[in-house]
Amino acid sequence: MPVTLGDKADISQFVFRKGESFTAVVYSNTAGTIRGNVRVVYDDGTEDDFKFNEASSGSSRAGVILTCAPHVTARPGVVVSMFLGVSGAITQRGMCFAQVWMTNDPQSSGAISLLAQGYIYIGSPLILGVYVEPGPASGHGNVRTISLGNPAAGAEYVTIGVPTGTLWKVRTFQGTLVAAAVAVNRKPVLSYDDGTNVFLRSSPGGVATTGQTVQFSGGIGQSPTDVNDTASLAGDTISWGLPDCVIVAGGDISFLTLNIQGTDDWGAGFLEIEEWVMPN
Repeated sequence: MPVTLGDKADISQFVFRKGESFTAVVYSNTAGTIRGNVRVVYDDGTEDDFKFNEASSGSSRAGVILTCAPHVTARPGVVVSMFLGVSGAITQRGMCFAQVWMTNDPQSSGAISLLAQGYIYIGSPLILGVYVEPGPASGHGNVRTISLGNPAAGAEYVTIGVPTGTLWKVRTFQGTLVAAAVAVNRKPVLSYDDGTNVFLRSSPGGVATTGQTVQFSGGIGQSPTDVNDTASLAGDTISWGLPDCVIVAGGDISFLTLNIQGTDDWGAGFLEIEEWVMPN
């Protein structure tokens, strides 16, 4: 939830000296155009507007810097308003995280104070004095679908890595297994790791058996349809609840099918993930 920086009656964090300026830094998983400005009032009562040099956010989640160069403050004063917005394909919360700083020069080499930070997207700009913590503690993230591909017979779904500069939560999994006419029970296992160690595994209570086509569907909060390795009906859906946990950048989501046979065949698979872009 957004909070106001400091005491509402205390404007000391927005006071500047002569020769200072303003910088924005954005981190985004989707390219969009970033625009904004800062308005100041000098001690003599005159106003001045500082416009950020328009730039693309990029889509690599790496920090992109916008400055007001060569504009610097002409004399001491105080910041009275600020706006940083986006246009383009940045349509969901969690896609793009932004910070606006007061700096001691127009090229952003030295930060003096933080004016605002939070997630920006179309219809929700960043304004002066708002502080939003990056990550899931402050609210929902960017929900999107990731394809796991359509593996060859006897193969598993690809391992999915969590990109640098982000936190992920797996919300749903969907895949269909066509089991060969071999009398063993098959069961998928999803594993989450931190890049080194597996910290959690999840699997359904039901299994696919000889010659069956079974849909496996997992989701956070979803109720299980089967327990204790119950054999499914042909064409049925086996559902189970996925863990509600966050996977950090550098972690992986991997897949293993217990007792997979060389002619077993997974169809197209999908994950729905929730992502929060993070400063990095």
